[in-house]
Amino acid sequence: MDGLNDTQRYFVEEHIEDFRDGLIGRRELIRKVAIVVGSSAAAATLLAACDLSPRPAATSSPTSPAPTAPATQGLIGQPFATPPPAATTDGVTVKETDPRIAVSKPEIKGPDGASLMAYMAKPNVSGSVPGVIVIHENRGQTEHIRDVVRRAATAGFVAVNIDLTARQGGGDKLGDAVTGAIGNLALKQKLDDHAAVSRI
Repeated sequence: MDGLNDTQRYFVEEHIEDFRDGLIGRRELIRKVAIVVGSSAAAATLLAACDLSPRPAATSSPTSPAPTAPATQGLIGQPFATPPPAATTDGVTVKETDPRIAVSKPEIKGPDGASLMAYMAKPNVSGSVPGVIVIHENRGQTEHIRDVVRRAATAGFVAVNIDLTARQGGGDKLGDAVTGAIGNLALKQKLDDHAAVSRI
């Protein structure tokens, strides 16, 4: 990946991780990487030098105990979110109906009073747990980002994401125009909106 800048390298690595986890197929991987590097030929050349082997699913034998994750403040009694044992058809690893978590859309307003279209998930446990803000990439609040919020909740965190394009109707409404809309936002507005989340 020597010819790539930091941003390109980040996106290529994310797409490779999705492929290795079985979330996307090889054709989709090449298509996504081609968008980043400029052509299918460049993408194929780049990917030929990368480790594209499937990541093994977590398994346990009858003679060994099932893997467990460390508890968060002693509150979480189930494993952290891990990729499903088989590839999913929709790329979602934690469903909204997962019994370990509770999903909501709290009303969080920016400094100007605008709704920020928040999406939140928290573990179904008693007591206090730490919180994290999930910041979406340049494609907005996609289903993948909502899945990340839910994964964080299964790992013992209250997790919340806001849609930075909420004032324009949100990423679902903007479609392909969401990337340009995010790029046109003032840095101060982005920071102020995320600061509003930290006050809930």
